[in-house]
Amino acid sequence: MDKPKNARGQASVELMVMFGVLFTIFIVVGFIVVRSYSKSADLKVYVAGQRVANHVADNINTINAIEDGHNTYFEIPKKLTGFRNYTMNFFKDENSVFIQGSAFSTGNALTYSAPITTTNIHCTLPNCKGICNTTYGSQCLFVNESMKIKIGKLFGKIYLTPEDGITHEEYKSDVTAFVSYDEPNISLRDPIVLERSGEKTATVYVKRTLGQEAMYLIVCANLSVGETLNYELTRTLGSIQELSSDDPGEITETAEGASITFDNDLGTYELDKAIIKFGGGFHTCLVPNTMTYASDIHLIDAKDQTVTLNPIEPVCISYP
Repeated sequence: MDKPKNARGQASVELMVMFGVLFTIFIVVGFIVVRSYSKSADLKVYVAGQRVANHVADNINTINAIEDGHNTYFEIPKKLTGFRNYTMNFFKDENSVFIQGSAFSTGNALTYSAPITTTNIHCTLPNCKGICNTTYGSQCLFVNESMKIKIGKLFGKIYLTPEDGITHEEYKSDVTAFVSYDEPNISLRDPIVLERSGEKTATVYVKRTLGQEAMYLIVCANLSVGETLNYELTRTLGSIQELSSDDPGEITETAEGASITFDNDLGTYELDKAIIKFGGGFHTCLVPNTMTYASDIHLIDAKDQTVTLNPIEPVCISYP
């Protein structure tokens, strides 16, 4: 026997109401799950950001507690949990390191901090902007890759520098500065440089003077008639205090550092020398311009390391 039409209609309404209730429950449960997941992700981002801040602070405080000349290494991740980008910040007169990231759920800025025992932080990593906020006098490291950072103490300052002091093609190594009580002489080649590198080569080396905070990057060459040697200093970080050369016009200041141009139009051999004086640690890249210099170009250091530079490839140097 067939059901009345109104009974079939009532069943359809009840079925629709049941599906509506189930759908509402599904939406509510889904919202709760998503919100719970977002809160959990936000908590993980917070824990990751705070962990990075504590890790950086621990390394700074450890190296600051010992005497000058020591260094160590530490690593930081490419991103925080949830693929969140972040920056590392140091503010003038603030005894804290700040990690600035963003929340997973809203994207709003989040800041994590940890106390440090010094405000004398100097970052010469390539991704570091010396002053990124002139109002607050802050230094920022923009993190876009996993980094192994060298941290050292020199002249009572804490330096965050690249893992390798020398980077040239596939060659990576540390660099050790020559040390003396005297400032470099613009007119003479250092005897140890002549002994190590020879008379007819170009030489690049780092020197620092005891009792001062000055660092010197020195480039010298003995050129034959018609030879030229040209370098552009780019991506320079650190305070350039003075540029000098044995002949006028051989070194000039540029937006990214300096420009060095040696040439010989005098006949026989001509010795050219340029000195960049920094007020502490520095990072710079020497990019070769068109040059006709035919002899070897050596980068040497105080631990008997000699690197023969490719005249068409840049070399980046960080010290300490």
